Amino acid sequence: MKKEDIITVTGDKTGLVFEINKESTGERISIREILLMAFGKVGDENNSYIIEKKGPIYEKIIFLDKIKELDSFETALKHCKTRYDEKIYMGNLQYGEIYRYNKVSAVIMASGFSKRMGENKLFIKFQGETMLERILKIISGIEFHEIILVGKDKATEKSAEKYKVKYIQNDNSNLGQSESVKLGVSHSTGESIVFFTVDQPLLSKEVVLGLMWEFYKKNIITLPVTDGQKSTPVFFPQEKKTELLKIEGDTGGREIIKRSSQINKVYFDDSLLFKDIDSFEDLEEIYEKMQGDS
Repeated sequence: MKKEDIITVTGDKTGLVFEINKESTGERISIREILLMAFGKVGDENNSYIIEKKGPIYEKIIFLDKIKELDSFETALKHCKTRYDEKIYMGNLQYGEIYRYNKVSAVIMASGFSKRMGENKLFIKFQGETMLERILKIISGIEFHEIILVGKDKATEKSAEKYKVKYIQNDNSNLGQSESVKLGVSHSTGESIVFFTVDQPLLSKEVVLGLMWEFYKKNIITLPVTDGQKSTPVFFPQEKKTELLKIEGDTGGREIIKRSSQINKVYFDDSLLFKDIDSFEDLEEIYEKMQGDS
């Protein structure tokens, strides 16, 4: 393919539109090669490009460039949600980063029994909000493909209605966390999937976005690590869905993580960010550490 095969069609706020004539060559080229031939260098001043390939098969590609911090990644996600094009890529050509837009379904597992807590921890308040409200607010503020709340009672269902997320009733919660995982997978319509628990009160939007960005870059199982310990939330690529549907008991996706040869571990210094609450003593510990840091 030659540079003259690329014809500029239009330019607008979202970028530049190109026609690519493939009829004469019929060869396959990568999006990086297309962009390099189109601009002659990496890192054009525009932040996004629309590329239309017209030949035996018409194809439209959008590439969102200059993604170098969480703010630009979040902006790119919002842009992707408004488009229905078949292929959207993003990254930073200057650094050689190109990755595909991934429709990620977020699943909140909220059908446990809180046995160690002694009462339903979904509705225990932390800094004026219930644990369930906190995680729903965080996830609703991120451009996931969809949000699924797996619960087992009317109060949880009402929370799903309030935040306009999909609710799935778990009538087999006694069989362990695996039932929530399987329900989330079977009712998801996205490509990849991420699982959240409700008992991490210091989890933040910025931390979740950071994990999501790292997942986009590699498209393999991605999870946080603090003090040498793996934690949640965990992002799973599309090819792991079949395995997730086969798990049993209360292990969740841990067995799949153990069996996987490739894990994208994202390291964090502050273990409090992922501290899960299993007792009122855990809650007090968090409050004490927060006061000590202030």
